[in-house]
Amino acid sequence: ISSQLMSVLVLPPTALIVFLSEPIFIAWMGNPVVAAGVSPILTVMVMGTALASCSYPALSLLYSKKQLRPVITVTLISLVALLPLLVVAIVYFGVIGAAYIWAAYGLITYIAYQAYVLREIPGTGPILSVLRDFVAPCLASFAVAGMVWKLEGEVEGQIAFVVLLVFGLIVGWFAALLVCKDLLKITVVRFNWKKKLNL
Repeated sequence: ISSQLMSVLVLPPTALIVFLSEPIFIAWMGNPVVAAGVSPILTVMVMGTALASCSYPALSLLYSKKQLRPVITVTLISLVALLPLLVVAIVYFGVIGAAYIWAAYGLITYIAYQAYVLREIPGTGPILSVLRDFVAPCLASFAVAGMVWKLEGEVEGQIAFVVLLVFGLIVGWFAALLVCKDLLKITVVRFNWKKKLNL
């Protein structure tokens, strides 16, 4: 459930930034030149941060069980593998290279922690769990963000664009929640409980 909750919270804004990083920067800073230069870096960094964030529920479970060995192992392997690549990426590709290394780190931590934790839970298939808890809300979020991206060309003015973003974020959260059956069930039950209590 915690993995689904993290995915529902993180992936819709991530998808919007991936699709609309340049217009968001233009609306924020008002400088198209700066936005064109910074938006590709922002896109990659946000994807890496989303992956790292979605690994936190599994990481928290390891901490709660006081299983620090896999955490230390993943950290050391990432350090040894990615630090030389970071230097090379910065030398040859600049800041965007460093952003891709961060995205790689997010991917490594997500896969490693999910694989370790799901292996420890009996009756849980790792691939099925990842498809259910991450891939499904990710696809829903990016589908909504893609529609917002299509509509972005139709709106005029900064206020209209911000309204479109907020609308897309709310719809993205709702769409991601709909595909997370376990989280949706808990949300409906709690909503009904509060509704009955108010009556």
